[in-house]
Amino acid sequence: MAMRKRKRSAKTGRRVVVCAALALCLCGCQVPRPELPVVGEKKTESRAGGGYGAEGGAAEKGENPGGEMGWKDAPSSYAPQVRTETIRLAGEGEVQVPQEAALPAYRVVNEPYSEAEYGRYKEIVREIYGISWKEGERDAQGEFSGDGMYYLSFPFTDVSKDKTAILWIDRMDPNLTFAGDGEYQPDEGFRLLVSRGEAGTEEEREMLRQRLEEKSEAFIRRLSEEELCSGAFVRDEVRWLGIRTRNETTGKWEQGRYGLELVYERTCGNVPVPGREPTLMGKPGSAIQYIGFVYADDGTLLELKNIGRQSLEADGGRNGAEKAGEAAFILPFDAAAQIFEQYVRTYDDTRRALPAGGFAESAAAGDGAGTVTAIRFTRAALEYRYVPAAEEEGAEEGGFLRPVWNFYGTASVGQTRAGERSLEGEITPVANGREIILVSVDAADGSIF
Repeated sequence: MAMRKRKRSAKTGRRVVVCAALALCLCGCQVPRPELPVVGEKKTESRAGGGYGAEGGAAEKGENPGGEMGWKDAPSSYAPQVRTETIRLAGEGEVQVPQEAALPAYRVVNEPYSEAEYGRYKEIVREIYGISWKEGERDAQGEFSGDGMYYLSFPFTDVSKDKTAILWIDRMDPNLTFAGDGEYQPDEGFRLLVSRGEAGTEEEREMLRQRLEEKSEAFIRRLSEEELCSGAFVRDEVRWLGIRTRNETTGKWEQGRYGLELVYERTCGNVPVPGREPTLMGKPGSAIQYIGFVYADDGTLLELKNIGRQSLEADGGRNGAEKAGEAAFILPFDAAAQIFEQYVRTYDDTRRALPAGGFAESAAAGDGAGTVTAIRFTRAALEYRYVPAAEEEGAEEGGFLRPVWNFYGTASVGQTRAGERSLEGEITPVANGREIILVSVDAADGSIF
C-alpha cells in the first residue's frame, strides 16, 4: 500500500525531523482484533516510565513496570515550557500510556445496517425508552414514532459500503430546544440557571446524571448483545445544557429548564480514539464511531445519535510491522515531546493557531503585534487517531487507525504589552475553555497531523 500524503499549507508545511537514531527491536506479538463490548470511563491509565523528558521541559521519574515497546521510557509527568512573541506554553500533566503489549495499525471498514438489523435497533429503542414506531409508514430518510413525537433518521437511499452509517433520533417538540445560536449558548444558559438556583441542587443533578448514564450504557450494551456495534465504548463527555422553551403567549424563547448531554466514543481495545475534540495546531481528527444522548431534566430523551459503524482489520506494512497485527514501531515519548515543543515554538501565526468552527470568533478583533495565545498543557496520551480513507493515498472507503502522541491543554487569546508575561484586556478562551488537543504527533514518523 502506498505511503500516505498529508496536505499542509505553506506556513505549516515545515516538517519536523527528529535527528536521532531511534532503534527499536520489536518481537512479532500477535494482537487480537479489539472487539470488546465494554462501556467504561475515558482516560487511559497513566503508567510511570523511565524518568526523562523533552529538552526544555521537566519530567518526574517513576518506576517502569516493564514492556518492550517504544513507550517504555515515558515519564509519569511532563512540564513543557515555550515562550515566543505570540505563544506562551506552560503547565504540567500526566503522560498516559496504554497497557496493551503493542499498538499496530488497523484498517477501518464501514459497515452499513441491513433491514433486519434496523428492525432490531428499533426494538432496542422501544425496550429502553418505550418508543414504538409506525410500521409500514417510512419515507426515504426515516420514520416517525407511533405518537409522532420522535423521528428516526435512517438514510436508506444513501447507505452503502463507502458511506457512514447514521441512526439519529430527534424529539419533535417545536416548543423546546437545546440548540445554540448567535445570541444563546447552552453552556452559558446552564450556568445562568445555576446562578439563579433554577437547576436543582448538586445532589439532585448527580442523582440524575447517574440514572441517565445507567440508561445510556444499558442501551449500548444491548446494541453490543445484538451485534449492532463492535468494540468498547468510553464516556467521552458529560455536559450540562440550558434548555429553552417557547412561551405560548408571546412566542418568544425563554430559559428555565436544563438537560444533560452524554457522549460515548468507541475505543480500539482499551486505547481511546479521540475524534470529536477540536485541535489547536494542525488538522482536527475524526471520530471512528460515537453514540450521543441528550436528556431533559425530567429524563425525557431529546436526542440519540449513533454515528458510524465499523469493523477493524489489522493493517500490515504500517509503522514498521511486516505482518498484519504485529507489534509496530512507536516513537518514544521524549522524541514526540521535542517535536511538540519545536512545533509550538515555530508556529508563530496566532490567528492560524485557532481551531475552525467559531470557537474563538472574537479573538481576531485583537489582531496585532501584541496578540498572544496562552496555552496551558494538561496531559499527554498515546492513543489512536482515525484517519479517513480520503486522507490516505490509494484508499477508497473506510479509513485507518494510527498510533499518535496527543498533547492536550486549554488555550486563550488576548493582548500583552512588549516584554510582559500576563494577558490583559479582553481574553477569549478557545473552545469555551474546554480541554482540547494541542498537537497530534504521528507515533510512526513524528510528523504532525
